[in-house]
Amino acid sequence: MKRIIGIAVVLSLGIGIFLWQADRYPGASESKKQTEEVSHLDIKVQQALEGLQDGSVPPMQAIGMLREVVDEDSTHFAALLSLGLMSMRTGQYDKAVGRFETLLRHYDNEARVLDAAADAYLAVGDTAKAVDLIEQMLTLNLDQEVREALEKTLTSLKTN
Repeated sequence: MKRIIGIAVVLSLGIGIFLWQADRYPGASESKKQTEEVSHLDIKVQQALEGLQDGSVPPMQAIGMLREVVDEDSTHFAALLSLGLMSMRTGQYDKAVGRFETLLRHYDNEARVLDAAADAYLAVGDTAKAVDLIEQMLTLNLDQEVREALEKTLTSLKTN
């Protein structure tokens, strides 16, 4: 069990890398062109996340803002991803799985979603589902370093 938690922690670090380098992956944020107008929901998500980062918005208020976005648009990518990642950080893995499942139904070729969902499934002990998601991620056009890290993780999960 400790080994799986360790693997989950390593994969969680991958989330940060995926979020930081999101434009390097085809399919990442392709659903919206940069030239399109930003919606009021996107602005609300941005305000919630920036407020969390700089401390001007209390965490529960930011979560409330993100939930309001999801109430208005149940498939809003940034809001669902943020809520799922926050659930992971606070140990609410079942909630995270639910958020990521919703994202997977609509964004099943998005590396960030596949990575985060794999982490969540590892955290709840569903290694088989995590392996499936990592294998799906490997079908995407990924950076060679990311691909090698995923293959190594996959091998480790399959041998344990």
